[in-house]
Amino acid sequence: MKHLFFDLDGTLVDSSEGILNSFTQTFTELGMELPTLETLKTFIGPPLEASFANYGDDAFTSNAVTIYRKHYTDFGIHQVQLYQGFPEVLDQLIADNYLLYIATSKHEPMAVQMLTDLGVADRFIGIFGSLGKDSKADVINRAMVKHDIPAKDALMIGDTHYDMIGGKALGLKTIGVTWGFGTPPSLLENGADALASTPSELLKKIDPL
Repeated sequence: MKHLFFDLDGTLVDSSEGILNSFTQTFTELGMELPTLETLKTFIGPPLEASFANYGDDAFTSNAVTIYRKHYTDFGIHQVQLYQGFPEVLDQLIADNYLLYIATSKHEPMAVQMLTDLGVADRFIGIFGSLGKDSKADVINRAMVKHDIPAKDALMIGDTHYDMIGGKALGLKTIGVTWGFGTPPSLLENGADALASTPSELLKKIDPL
């Protein structure tokens, strides 16, 4: 496998502070009761539309997404940091001739801005994110089509079952990482071919697949 797809939130970066603060601000501005912290954490990973759809109709969802994105663009996007050791891991993978891509459910312009601000955007051949109500499979597939990537040559790396499901739907091998927002049982139940508990462990898990 030569082409490696990385999820963003919970995989490459710890963005939980900015995301949770933006959800909190959104529900506050809408005058709604704030969901529990455990519920808010489940919103990290899926498309925004899928999370807000549980609380209202299409008009509500559209409004909530607009409020969220404004707050996240102004404040939340800056409340983020790379997981320790990841710049070195990315550089090693590039030195080993892997081609790296981002496949995230985050709004694509925000993903590009975040990785640019963190100084690692140039490590990736392409940064692909949601352009609306895209599923993870939709995002990965758009990247595969644009870069003419065969499924047998690609691997999806992510922290939640959405990443595993999205990768498997397109015939990719998958690695679940355990430092993000998912759980090992959930990752394995949804098709993870391997698990990694630290960024550096990824280097040992990719080659055997």
